[in-house]
Amino acid sequence: MKKALIASLATSALVIGAFAMSASAYVFSNYLSVGSTGNDVVALQSFLVSKGFLTMPAGVAEGYFGSLTKAAVVAYQASVGLPSTGYVGPMTVKVLNAGGSTASTGAATCPAGYSCAPTTPVTFACPSGWTCTPLAGTTGGTVTGASTATGITTPGVEGILSATPGPVSNSVLNGGQLKAPIIDARLQAQDSDIAIQRVTVDLGASTNVFNYVFSNLYLVDPSTGAILTSTPLNASTVVQSGSNYVVNMTGFNFIVPKNTYMDLTVEADVNGSILTQFLGSYTVSIDNQGIRGVDGAGIDQYSSGVLSQSVTINQSLSLNSQVNISLDGSTPVTQSVPVIDTTNGNYLGLPVLTFDMLAQNDNIHIHNLTVKFASTTSAGNITAAYLYNGSTLVTSAAVASNGTAEFQNLPDSGTGSLVIPQNTTAILTVKADVTGVSAPDSVSASIPSFTNIGTVSAPIYSNGLTETFYNSTDGNANTIIGGATGNTVTVLGKGLNVNLAGTIGLSTSGSNSTIGGASPSTTTESITATIPVTLTAVGSNVYFGDQASTSPVFTFNVYDGNGNVIGQGTSGATITGYTSGSAVLPQTGLTITTGSTLTNNGLAAHTWELPQGSNVTLNPTFEISGRLANGVGGFSSYTIGLASVNYQTTYGTAATPLTFMASSTLWRSSSFSTN
Repeated sequence: MKKALIASLATSALVIGAFAMSASAYVFSNYLSVGSTGNDVVALQSFLVSKGFLTMPAGVAEGYFGSLTKAAVVAYQASVGLPSTGYVGPMTVKVLNAGGSTASTGAATCPAGYSCAPTTPVTFACPSGWTCTPLAGTTGGTVTGASTATGITTPGVEGILSATPGPVSNSVLNGGQLKAPIIDARLQAQDSDIAIQRVTVDLGASTNVFNYVFSNLYLVDPSTGAILTSTPLNASTVVQSGSNYVVNMTGFNFIVPKNTYMDLTVEADVNGSILTQFLGSYTVSIDNQGIRGVDGAGIDQYSSGVLSQSVTINQSLSLNSQVNISLDGSTPVTQSVPVIDTTNGNYLGLPVLTFDMLAQNDNIHIHNLTVKFASTTSAGNITAAYLYNGSTLVTSAAVASNGTAEFQNLPDSGTGSLVIPQNTTAILTVKADVTGVSAPDSVSASIPSFTNIGTVSAPIYSNGLTETFYNSTDGNANTIIGGATGNTVTVLGKGLNVNLAGTIGLSTSGSNSTIGGASPSTTTESITATIPVTLTAVGSNVYFGDQASTSPVFTFNVYDGNGNVIGQGTSGATITGYTSGSAVLPQTGLTITTGSTLTNNGLAAHTWELPQGSNVTLNPTFEISGRLANGVGGFSSYTIGLASVNYQTTYGTAATPLTFMASSTLWRSSSFSTN
């Protein structure tokens, strides 16, 4: 301390000596303000003392620009006709270098009412850390030199820097996570722009956090995502401060405009493999004065207070990777379809199942995938299966006699691979070759349900077939959750193909009546459902009776709120607890597609013939009473739907029923309630 004081006094003596010889002996090359230090400040203070503007306190060495020096500069500037700012800028430096008076500038003799400026350009060196702009009265001057505090728009103005905790998106981090936010500082600049040039990150008292947990730090502007600076964590970049370990992040210039706030986020790369003993919670801080900035007056400003954030480190997500399987909304609906090859009764490439596979926490490689098929006739009619990723064929497989198809040995990359990127969903479709269809064959496919299967090649069928999924990080097993069961698709070799032709309509009419003031035991209220369908004759002529025949084509179900069938009827039948009205397919007013030759010529009454390849659109209706026959209240959340469509491929034989629609809500009305 004594050596420093002696050196300072010696420097002061030299500078004072220079002023004693000549007022212009010392050349000022830097602009000065509160907080400045160095030989320029010593020379300035010596000059002000010699002119009687400054009295240095006893025992205080020259060399620091403080409040007393600023007051002396203000007095001096006023004495020579300069703006009294207390800031030693271009005008004041010019006067000092000219000998301490304004005589050489012409300012002292400038006539009243005029603004005077030098006619000869003067060059000044801009001090390090400043942005210099000629002020009024320096017209014709030029400025040289670079500035590290670029972007400051408030030169000469002191500011205040404050910092508060900002938001961090997630305080739980996983091994292998890159550029994960670990702490955020919300910076506010008051009165002046402040150029932030250093952030010191406190990693805590344990060396584990930079040896085994974090590998790199980044300082990021979250408003743009720009990385301002970064540093690896090692023995060269991490230093000990007291009992803790800190990292200085420098080499950037981040401007916080005056009277606004901006965030700075510290992000980290987490090591991919972390030993169990290094998992857990860590506290990352920005300590008191851990953030340094420069204001418009060139003064260093520091944050106050401690900002801290607790982060929890877990194992790599790849060790917890998971596959979620579910039915996709675009899966084929419950329907009937005619074969494409009517000669051989084949439908090759029939879409039967669309399902989703969501890869969580890592990329997922599918190696084996098993699909189970079911058929009302024989699974032997399903000979081959195909797996598509979107519209791209991945692979194919034969269907075994037990109805299983296993897509085996899919590669990790290239043609035939199925890799689902992390946190994305693949939409997969299964198609099948259905062959030799004569009688209606109802086909369905499924991916069996899983519940937290976490072992590789977990057997899920009695014959030992498996699903095998791997993640991309370590090739370990994944948890598999969920399953997908497709709707039933009925394939017709020949017969009557049935499809919905529009929206199912529902209407009510009439009203309840009351007997003797008690609950009504009779009612005129009724509910009517209209179900538009298109019928197509496939492979042969088709015959069916209307609702007035002894074998009506349509049978209807009434369902309660739980989907249970509480009654069935055709026309005029009594449904348990309900009295049905007439559900009649009219003999006139049929909507017949162009080319159809629907006729009942020469057939029994109320019987119709639809020639092969022809189709007709019908709108059968079904009506039920709105009240229980025994007078006990109405009902709620009930629906009406088709139960079966009955037809003959040979006139006069027993009818063949199509019943696939009975299990599908697609073929039911909206729910209704009555009083």
